[in-house]
Amino acid sequence: MDAIVARVKEWATTANEADRKKVISILRNLSYAIDTPYVGLHLQITVARFGIELGIFAALNEAKEPLSIATLTQKSRSAPEILSMMIEIKRFTWTMDLNYV
Repeated sequence: MDAIVARVKEWATTANEADRKKVISILRNLSYAIDTPYVGLHLQITVARFGIELGIFAALNEAKEPLSIATLTQKSRSAPEILSMMIEIKRFTWTMDLNYV
């Protein structure tokens, strides 16, 4: 394992920016693949709690059709940035979950 780490560090000192970014992405995906399925669970729980406290799930449940961020913002009396952040967190953790499929 130490030899692999040493080789990656050595290679990174001579790699160009595009190759370094590619390796970073590969290593990130590798770390997700070898970790447990509970990676990001704390973020998912936080998003769920916000959704409950802001009444977002209730609003979605009552709606007859998909709701926009603007409508959810009105119904939950929250800032659009908060809702956008919640969506990004869920999207991030959902992407991590795909590594376990």
